[in-house]
Amino acid sequence: MSERSARSGHIKRRLVRGQPLTGKLLELALECIGEGVRPPGDELFSELSRKFRAGIPLDSYELSMMFDLVLMT
Repeated sequence: MSERSARSGHIKRRLVRGQPLTGKLLELALECIGEGVRPPGDELFSELSRKFRAGIPLDSYELSMMFDLVLMT
């Protein structure tokens, strides 16, 4: 198992528990959603970024998007 894959698993577990992401996990989550790379009008990813930084739990749709489209592990 690669380090990135292991960290993705840690991100998933924290998100499912509604726990905030911090440190390297926060950095990886922001990298996974393309923060700073995606166009400014991308509402979903802007909201994910905002919630990650504020430590706000994701709703079920946002969790699904993270798991199915972003982390894909």
